[in-house]
Amino acid sequence: MEETETNYYWRLSIICEPSDRTGDLVVRGEVLKRELDQDLQAQIRDKSGRDLALVYAANSIWFDLLTLVMKFREEQPENPIYREDWQELLGAIDLPKSIIENGEF
Repeated sequence: MEETETNYYWRLSIICEPSDRTGDLVVRGEVLKRELDQDLQAQIRDKSGRDLALVYAANSIWFDLLTLVMKFREEQPENPIYREDWQELLGAIDLPKSIIENGEF
């Protein structure tokens, strides 16, 4: 993603049966890459860890928030704080309850 203030569209397909594509599982979405103002850039520069995640969440910077929270979970999968953060994030993006409870993605 190179240009700011631009919507980028994505699509992911899981091909369940190559000879019959009607059963493919498909998810689509879009990401808006936006220019961050100087105050927000300074906040991001000055934060790390969960504090940085909170800045991302407060400013709807979802792609970076998701990436950061996933990193926390991968590095410390048994940490209850990171597990709770992960479940809250999955709930915020309206995933099915069974996925949220199992912490799957």
